Amino acid sequence: MDNREEKEVIVHRSKSHRLATFIVLSGVVAVLLVFVSMALYVTSGAEQLDLSRPGLAKVREQVQTDDQTVESFSSDGTLDQNSLSEFADKYDKAAAQINKVKAFSDDPLSPASLQIDAKSANTNTTLGG
Repeated sequence: MDNREEKEVIVHRSKSHRLATFIVLSGVVAVLLVFVSMALYVTSGAEQLDLSRPGLAKVREQVQTDDQTVESFSSDGTLDQNSLSEFADKYDKAAAQINKVKAFSDDPLSPASLQIDAKSANTNTTLGG
């Protein structure tokens, strides 16, 4: 066999095994990405925050939930002037909270804008007051 025939044989074999090669390489890439993501999960400290793990059932029981909830408007009852004014008051309070966020500011997704920083968590626990 000369060089040309060998190349043709190699090309023919590679064409006939393209699908199998693609599947194997896809699996290898997926496994590598899982290893990288798990390494990031462990090294970033997110593993310590994940309370859904089976070994942390006792810790889950100790987590204190915030008793203050968002004040909502009742969907049943009579529709009179008092209920309309109550709804308007609650709506205005919620709208005022929303309008505090500057949507076109430099960082609309900052913890302070999203009200997930420590200061906002202590002062803005409810929308309704």
